[in-house]
Amino acid sequence: MVKECFLKISAAERHKLLLHQPEDDAIIYKIMTLENFKKSFEERYLYFNRVDGYEDDCKDSSQPEQERLLNCKKNFLKSRSYTLENKNDDLRKRVYACCFSLNIPNSEQWEQYGGSDAVCLELNFGKLKSFMNSSFESMGLKICGLPNFVRGKFSEYIISEDCNVGDIVTFKNSQDFENAASPTVEKYVQFFDLNYGKVIYGDFGSVKISDKNLANSIKYVYFKDSSYQKKDGGELRISLMSQGVKNLAYSIDGGSKQNFNFPESLNFCFDFCLAIDFGVVIGFQLKGKNSYNYFQSKILKNS
Repeated sequence: MVKECFLKISAAERHKLLLHQPEDDAIIYKIMTLENFKKSFEERYLYFNRVDGYEDDCKDSSQPEQERLLNCKKNFLKSRSYTLENKNDDLRKRVYACCFSLNIPNSEQWEQYGGSDAVCLELNFGKLKSFMNSSFESMGLKICGLPNFVRGKFSEYIISEDCNVGDIVTFKNSQDFENAASPTVEKYVQFFDLNYGKVIYGDFGSVKISDKNLANSIKYVYFKDSSYQKKDGGELRISLMSQGVKNLAYSIDGGSKQNFNFPESLNFCFDFCLAIDFGVVIGFQLKGKNSYNYFQSKILKNS
């Protein structure tokens, strides 16, 4: 029998003690093509990519080989054929990342991430955290391409956990659903944890992250093979991770369960003008004539 319980399913910096963060006064950098920056600035968002979709690293957020050997031996009480290895593999479809550099970008990074017309944001890490945590808790996520039911302001909701079917979000009645779908509601239901941390590098084949206890899955999100260290130049990662086992499903009025399909990307609400005013964005580096023209006509005008 599935046990129903009330559960807070999102939190800012839930895994802070498990991760390594730079000092709050650290400056971090993010290179974007001019076209991508235009979209982000004008539509007010930061882009998060699902980690299993990175073309340059197909193992991003995967379990290192020694961890996989440990996790394949641990199964779930309600589903003996489903192992911790399976759970961590499935989790990659529920994790998103927005990446920054801990060091001033070099010419190779400009070319790789920016191209001929590009913008590099310079941000204060501590203020960025505070700014995003506030947005996360008060406004939530702008999730593109998902059903309207994720939009809403709920005083309570029910999560049912069953290892055979995954996590189930159950609305108590149709009115809850209608309220959630209302375009006038500004809040969004959140299924994610928001975390910040430095990426740790090591040998993917031999590293052992677990000690006497099995590693928390968040550790894999912040680990990369050492072959990427020179290319990244030191990476600061912001992640959005939806907790749970197997699928996330939802039902209304006790109706049939429908799987919640996680999109390839998420847009996190981020007002660049406010970020400039609050000292979150402290500078811009520009490449290309078009970038300079856009900066003069849009950024200076709006800040």
